[in-house]
Amino acid sequence: MSSFDLEKAKKDGLVNTYNINFENMPITDDDILYLCQNIVTKQIVNVNLIGTQITDKALEYLATFPKLKLLFVNKTAITGQGFCHFAGHKKLAVIWVENTSLDDEILPLIAQIPNMTAFLIEGTKITWQGLLTLAKHPHIRPVARGGQFLGKQLKEFRQTQREFAKKNKTAVNADDLAKVTAQLLAFFEAVHSWEALAEPDFNDEMIQKSTEIYRQFFTKSWHNTQRMHLQSGGSYQEHKIVDSEYVSKNRIYLYTEDGQDTPHRFLCIRQADDLWLFDKMQTKFDYKWVSYTP
Repeated sequence: MSSFDLEKAKKDGLVNTYNINFENMPITDDDILYLCQNIVTKQIVNVNLIGTQITDKALEYLATFPKLKLLFVNKTAITGQGFCHFAGHKKLAVIWVENTSLDDEILPLIAQIPNMTAFLIEGTKITWQGLLTLAKHPHIRPVARGGQFLGKQLKEFRQTQREFAKKNKTAVNADDLAKVTAQLLAFFEAVHSWEALAEPDFNDEMIQKSTEIYRQFFTKSWHNTQRMHLQSGGSYQEHKIVDSEYVSKNRIYLYTEDGQDTPHRFLCIRQADDLWLFDKMQTKFDYKWVSYTP
C-alpha cells in the first residue's frame, strides 16, 4: 500500500503535466502504481527514477504512459524483465539503465521497442556479443560512457547496423565509389575554404560565392542556394565517410559521421557525362532521416 502524496509531489515540482522526477528518493513500485492510477494527464514524456527503490514491476506500470519518451532508471534493482511491457511502445526512445543488473537475456525485449534511439548501458552485465544482436534494430544507439565498450567496438556496431538496414546489399563498385568520394571531399573542402574567407567579412559577395559552390556540386534544384551561416571549426571539418550504398545503378548514398558520431548521408546522382552531383543531404534525428539545407 502506497502512502504517496500526489498533491504534495505536484506542489514540490516533482510531478507536472509532462515530467516525473523522483531521483534519489525512497520511491517504490507501489508509489509508481498509485501515481499511474491517479495522475490525470497521459502526456508524461520524461520519467526520472534514478536511485529509487523500484523493481521491474514499476516498468509494467510506466508502460501505460503512451507518450513516454525518456526513461531514467539508473542505479535501481530492475533486471530489465519489465521491458516486455514496452514491446511495440511507439514513443519510448531513450532508456538509461546504467549501473543495473541488465544482461544479454534482456536485449530481445529492448529490440521490440521500435523507435529506440539511445540506450545507456555502462555498468550493466551486457556483453559485446550480446550487444551486437541489437544491431538488427535500425535506430538504437548504445552508449557506454565509462568505457565498458571501446570506441572501435561501437563503431563496428554502427557499421553492422548499417549493413542490416541497407535495402541494396550490392557493394558500390570501386570506380563509382572513388568518384563520389572525391566529389564529396571536394565539396567539403570548398565549403571549408569559403567559411575561412567569409568568417572575417560575411557579405553579399560571400553569399554569392556560396551559391557558386552549390551550382558546382549539386543538381539544379540547389542552384539558387545561399549559405547564410558559418559554423565554428567548419561545417564538415569533422565528417568522415564511413559507408556507401547503391540506391539504384545511378544513385548512391554516401554515409558520414561527424565528431559526435551523428549519422549523415548524401545522395549522389550520376549525370549524362558520368559526372556525379549531389541532390540531397540528410541527418538522422531520433529514428528518422531528415533532409536539411544550409
